[in-house]
Amino acid sequence: MSEIHVTDGWRSPGENGVCPLDCPGATNTRAIRTGEYMRTEVHCVRKSQRMRLGNPPSGDVLRVVVGLGSSTVLSARADDATAICVVRGRVHVSLEDSRWTLDAPTVLFLEGGESAALAGDGLWVYATAPGSVIRELLGDACGRPIATPLVPGKLRMARALRHDLLAALRCGREEACESRLFASSVAVHLATMQFEYEPLVARCGGRTWKQRRNAFVRLQRARNHLYANFHRELSVAEAAAIANYSPFHFIRAFEAVYGATPHAYLVERRLAAARDLLRTSSLAIAEIASMSGFEDRTAFARSYKRRFGITASDHRRLLAAARIQAVA
Repeated sequence: MSEIHVTDGWRSPGENGVCPLDCPGATNTRAIRTGEYMRTEVHCVRKSQRMRLGNPPSGDVLRVVVGLGSSTVLSARADDATAICVVRGRVHVSLEDSRWTLDAPTVLFLEGGESAALAGDGLWVYATAPGSVIRELLGDACGRPIATPLVPGKLRMARALRHDLLAALRCGREEACESRLFASSVAVHLATMQFEYEPLVARCGGRTWKQRRNAFVRLQRARNHLYANFHRELSVAEAAAIANYSPFHFIRAFEAVYGATPHAYLVERRLAAARDLLRTSSLAIAEIASMSGFEDRTAFARSYKRRFGITASDHRRLLAAARIQAVA
């Protein structure tokens, strides 16, 4: 596996030095509406290549890394705001305190300052920029100032975003600068995807929209922690501390926004992970229960049957029979 170190400027490790979003260095890319200029760096990681992205450069710079093919690896320290877009295939993301497995089509929004390691198979895009740049782009996209940070979390990628990403990757050296096309289309679609959180923001406490959104960001941090660390032994107090709530107020606020208590959400996450392991692995039921965060097989069996109306063993037999029938 070849390795590329990127500290500043632009580097394309692709075949013949050509990146699908090829541009002659860090270009001046016009923001969507303001008419101000913003530097954009575009990098490409191809099959079996590894890239290490250096510390963010000074100034307002949008940095983009495109992963193409199998066994692509990226190590980077996220800027103030980061989005990982999985267009095709699967990407494993390791953060300082959590791990994510992202299957296409998915977008994962991250907050700044985290070291991230990506290992991907397929097609993915990593975009990171200072918060001021992201807020300006999103404000231009939605027509109003955005003073609060991106909401961290995982969302299903909008079909229009996936279409535009694929189109940008295929466009080659067209009249419009590819990095400008990428930055514009991604900013618009990411802004639109962030609007999916608005109904949940409205359920939060606070007299103003900004207060409610800040409260939701705190709850979302705790929810992401539960989602990514479901296999661990977790407590309500631990999640409440992440959201900066007391345990009592955290449970009330969480249920008011998400419609379930933190414990119920965690159990549902564990059951979903166990069901996926039943479908994709040959692990013993006891191993699946342990890997999914359940204390013992008995508790797992009881929860699984209550949720899905069938035992895990019977579910596995039905899945096996369905696969045999499909082959026949």
